[in-house]
Amino acid sequence: MHRYLSRQSFLRGILALSVFYLLSGCTESLPGYQFLYFANGADSGSIPDAEIFYAGDSVVVSENTGTLSRRGNSFIGWNTLSSGEGEDYQPGDTILMPESSVSLYAMWDAYPVYSVTYSAETAESGSVPVDSDSYLEDEKVIVLGNTGGLTRNGWTFIGWNTDEEDPDTEYVSGSEFLMGTADVALFAVWTLEPAYTVTYHDDSADTGSVPSDSNNYLENMTVTVLGNTGGLAISGGTFTGWNTEYDGSGTAYNAGDQLTMGCVDLDLYAQWSFPSGSIVIVNPEYPQFSLSPSTLTLQTGGGTVEQTIFVSAGDGINITSCSWLINGTSRGTGSSLTLNTETNPDWFVTGPNTLTLVVVIEETPYSESFIFVVEQY
Repeated sequence: MHRYLSRQSFLRGILALSVFYLLSGCTESLPGYQFLYFANGADSGSIPDAEIFYAGDSVVVSENTGTLSRRGNSFIGWNTLSSGEGEDYQPGDTILMPESSVSLYAMWDAYPVYSVTYSAETAESGSVPVDSDSYLEDEKVIVLGNTGGLTRNGWTFIGWNTDEEDPDTEYVSGSEFLMGTADVALFAVWTLEPAYTVTYHDDSADTGSVPSDSNNYLENMTVTVLGNTGGLAISGGTFTGWNTEYDGSGTAYNAGDQLTMGCVDLDLYAQWSFPSGSIVIVNPEYPQFSLSPSTLTLQTGGGTVEQTIFVSAGDGINITSCSWLINGTSRGTGSSLTLNTETNPDWFVTGPNTLTLVVVIEETPYSESFIFVVEQY
C-alpha cells in the first residue's frame, strides 16, 4: 500500500524549509543584485560604494558621500539614466530592490557662465584681443592688453572701460576683476596726444612777412622748415635762415631742413648777416648793442680806408633817433655812418679810436661805445 503526501502537506513542508534557511542565514541560493553609483562627468570626488541587495530589499539612496563636483555645476541628485531622462532620486529616498541591478547617475545643474568681449572703439588699425574663456559668477578675470596693436592717429591707447562714453581708464593690461552676473564688454580708451606748433618770427625785419605753418605736430613727427616765403628784409642785412634762439645761439636751420618735433612748441627766429661793422640792438626789455665784428681796423691809405656802420634793432625795439660820435665829437645822425680816413682824416687818430652810438628808444636814450683801430699806412 503506497502512501502519498497531500498537496497541502507538500507546500507546508517547502515553506518550513525556506524559513529554516532564512533563519539559519543560508542565502546562497537566493540571487543578489548590485546597487551602483556613477560620477557622470564629475571633475573630482568619488562615488558612493557599490552594494549587493536582494530582490525586495528596501534600499536608501546615498548622499554625495565622496563630494563629487563638476566645474560650473551643482550636484542635484541621482537618476537611473545618465541623460537624466530616467527616474529621479534624492539622497534619503527609498528604492525597493528589483530582480536586477540598479545604476544611479549623478545629476548636475549648470551654473550660468559669462563672457568678456573687447571693442576697438574708433581704432583705425589693429585688432581687439579675444578672450575665449567662459566665466562663472565671482570668478577672477584677468584683463588682456592691446595685443592686436590697436592704433588711432593722434591718440594713445591707455586701457579699457566698461562704459564706452567714459574717457577714463578703468582697467589696464593685467588688471583683475570678479565676474558678475552678466557678460562684460570692455571698450578701448584713448587719450589725445598733445600737438605742438612751429611759429616763425621776423626778428625785427623792416618789410615782408613770416611764413605760417598751420600744422599741428605730434611728438616725433617730422617738420620741414619753411623758407623766407614772405620776403622778409632788413636794412643792410641779408636773410640767412632760422634759429631756435633769438640771438642765434640755438640750433640753426635752413629752408627744407627736417627736424623731429619734441614735446614743446617750436619757435624759429629769422637770422641776418650784416656787413662788417654793423651794430644790432637786441633785447627789447634792456637794449644791448652788438658790433659785428667786434673790432674794426682802418688805414690811412692803401688798404681799407672806408667802413660804413649800419644800425638795426631787434624785434620789439623801435628806434626814434640815432647819433654818432667819434672820440667824443658828433659826426652824424641816421641809421648809418661812413668812416673814411681819406675823406675825413680829422675824425681819427692813429691807434685806438672810440665810436659811440646814442639811440633814443621810446623817448629813452641808450648809448654804447666801441673801439676801432686806425693804422698809419
